[in-house]
Amino acid sequence: MPDHWHAIVGPPGEKRTVSDLVGTVKSLATRTARRMGFKPPLWQRGFYDRVLRADEKPEKIAAYTVANPVRKGLIKEGESWPWAYLDPQSL
Repeated sequence: MPDHWHAIVGPPGEKRTVSDLVGTVKSLATRTARRMGFKPPLWQRGFYDRVLRADEKPEKIAAYTVANPVRKGLIKEGESWPWAYLDPQSL
């Protein structure tokens, strides 16, 4: 998305927080953007998070997230968005 980012993350573990994870993603994206010629600032300070409720299905939230660039008119299918999926091991 050109103006925001959605992510679904699980508990990061004992030694890492969601804030740590978001910081890592922002850092990696900023370094990549700089190499591509973009100038900071790339991100707003902080982020908005929301915990899934017990009655919410993660699959439904994931479908909404992947369909977001489709609703925005950027692509025709969510799966064709190059950043629709990220391997957690890559962080």
